[in-house]
Amino acid sequence: QLIRASRTMASSPNDHSADLLLDSANQDVAASLANLMGSSVHIDARELDEASTLILSEAQKLNSLNATNPGNYQQHVEEIEGIVKALSAAVLQVGGMARNKNVKGLGAAAKITAATLPALVVAANNAAGSTDNDNMQEAIITSTRALAQQIVSLFDFAKARVANSKDPVYDLNLTQGMKLVTEATTKLQRSLGSAANKDCEMAVDKIMAAQSSL
Repeated sequence: QLIRASRTMASSPNDHSADLLLDSANQDVAASLANLMGSSVHIDARELDEASTLILSEAQKLNSLNATNPGNYQQHVEEIEGIVKALSAAVLQVGGMARNKNVKGLGAAAKITAATLPALVVAANNAAGSTDNDNMQEAIITSTRALAQQIVSLFDFAKARVANSKDPVYDLNLTQGMKLVTEATTKLQRSLGSAANKDCEMAVDKIMAAQSSL
């Protein structure tokens, strides 16, 4: 799928749907790697698994047709911005707890992260349902779904890092997981267009700054 998506993107570099297809293929590869590593971990990670299940369940509800309060696009953008700030802070905690091999703290951070997803999904659906631009609708829904998937992948990388703290490879994978969340957050921000302000950018910058310390 990744090869097909890459070929499509190469032949149609200005095709928005091809760009989304390539993003989706890249995310599938990263998610498969993270899941493989996370499933081989022999630690008590029930809270992370429960958090992952909640996130994936909420992501399935992403659809502009599920908008419950369409109409005020700017309002919903501001809601997303506030949620992204809280989400970014929680993601930083996930990375920090994994680095410190704190399984209990990691589980708590994962639960806090997952708790932001229901509100994010509602706000994203409402934002998408508040614009008549089909490309923008698709971008908002797709980028929000991608962010959810990258967070789940980060949980898997975090579990693997805790269980294999002496192997630098797992540290690099955790850093990569944080980077992928950052990129997904940036794409969500961009999908909102000019209505988004600097608050989301600051939240992303904090994640990027934290990556260098992992």
